[in-house]
Amino acid sequence: MKRIASILGCTAMALAAAFPAGAQSPDSKPIHLVLAMAAGSGSDIAARTFSETWAKNTGRQIIVENRPGALGTIAAAAVAKAAPDGHTLLMVGGTAMSGAPHIMPNMPYDPLRDLMPVSLVVRSPMLLLVADANPAQSFKDLLAGVRAKRIPGFYGAHHAGNLAAMEAVRQDFDLELTPVQYKSGPQALTDLVGGQISMMFNDVAGSKSLMDSHRVRPLAVMLKERSPLAPDVPTVYELGYDGPEVLLWSGLFAPAGTDPKVVDELHAEVSAALRTPALRESMANLGLEAVPSPTPASLTDYLVQETADLGPLLVNYGKSK
Repeated sequence: MKRIASILGCTAMALAAAFPAGAQSPDSKPIHLVLAMAAGSGSDIAARTFSETWAKNTGRQIIVENRPGALGTIAAAAVAKAAPDGHTLLMVGGTAMSGAPHIMPNMPYDPLRDLMPVSLVVRSPMLLLVADANPAQSFKDLLAGVRAKRIPGFYGAHHAGNLAAMEAVRQDFDLELTPVQYKSGPQALTDLVGGQISMMFNDVAGSKSLMDSHRVRPLAVMLKERSPLAPDVPTVYELGYDGPEVLLWSGLFAPAGTDPKVVDELHAEVSAALRTPALRESMANLGLEAVPSPTPASLTDYLVQETADLGPLLVNYGKSK
């Protein structure tokens, strides 16, 4: 898999066309931004914080609508059918784009054919967590405990992303692990603390309060390079993992057929907003990294690669649906 840094990094050099703060967008018509997130969720707060900065920078009116459900495919399908004029856009998690095709037999859209990437917006690395009462003090301890059956091999999964991350680790280290599926992260975390499951991957934002209160601890982060959001946590690659990188991300997409010049203008606006220091600080406080992709095409390349990487990890999950 291509290194995430080569796809998402070097943005400062690649974004020379960004709009200055307060500049008027070339097209000041309102944007209808459809969010594939539930109102009031952490992802929703992040999306609205981003849209406020974007609107302030450009003078655009941005009308936000939440359409959660079905792994984000409800919102994605709606935008895929919208007029390709640059005024209806989708902000969605990567699961709906690269994971859902493997686990939903009748997708209402083709992520690569029916939607055009504009930019990555944020990413949230996933931490491998255990409860404070778990005897494993390190990733190595966890592997040894599972292999010796001192630590039960049950892990929590509440979306395709953290299921894929744990499946990747299971396959790479040849472990006997069993997923326990949950409807939400908080439900899974409650059982992790209570000892009903032994481990799970979860995003930094959703884990912060439990880590701060020392009810769970991170053993590793599913990234090639350490995250500034958890700089003391080693990466799985440092610990011997050699599989694909799996992370949570949200991106901005337009309907297929949108004029590439319009997409480029939107990308420049988004990139400028995401480089705003106040926004980057707000995102970091939410446990997120503001990471615009260098170009729309680079997000397409990443999406193609991630879709291929997730297939072998989600194949069993897909067959069970």
